[in-house]
Amino acid sequence: MTYSFRLDSSVVQVKKDAQEEFPVTYPDWFKYVDNLKARFYSDHGLSNSGEDAGLIRLPPFCTGISLQSDSASLEMTIPEQRKTVSFSPGRGETLQTFSIPFPRTRVNLKLRKEPKTGQFRFSHVTLWVMKDALGNTLVRMPFPNAYDNGTICYGDNAYDLRFPAKDLRETFSYYSMYTDAPFNSDLWRQHGPYETVPQWLAYLSTLDTFPYEEI
Repeated sequence: MTYSFRLDSSVVQVKKDAQEEFPVTYPDWFKYVDNLKARFYSDHGLSNSGEDAGLIRLPPFCTGISLQSDSASLEMTIPEQRKTVSFSPGRGETLQTFSIPFPRTRVNLKLRKEPKTGQFRFSHVTLWVMKDALGNTLVRMPFPNAYDNGTICYGDNAYDLRFPAKDLRETFSYYSMYTDAPFNSDLWRQHGPYETVPQWLAYLSTLDTFPYEEI
């Protein structure tokens, strides 16, 4: 069962699975959030007392979270932004850098809980380009080092992190680890006339916004 919500002027519009949206008043919504928070603390053996009572620190651009007793799933919706990316021609060769409009990205991350420590540990992640602003159409990342199923080939850049149950901010690393590390030609797929990664990145560097219609 999945709930999604959006804030309206006077109510919270809630959607349950594939059903139609229904309005919930703000007082009732806050009660629901409080109940969810209490269940989270109970499931993870946490206390609501202390300086940071009630806080679950989430990563930037987090638009969804599902908490279970032994796992957690997070969704991040990252807007288009201009980023400096790099391409590595090979070991010992000079990196080529490009300032490009990096497309809006949907990140889906799965964590598993370690019974002994109570910490979350990386399990699975996918990155997708959102062709439309609402993310109704998700497509493969138009860069190298990405598979058709949305998973990422991190190569030597991969690292295994553990996250406290109340602090999931560092899960954003699984996005930045892909965008900030140098690309190579692994899993590259030609886009239009651009046969190589540098050609594609050089073309993007001339644009103000990402050309979603070309992927």
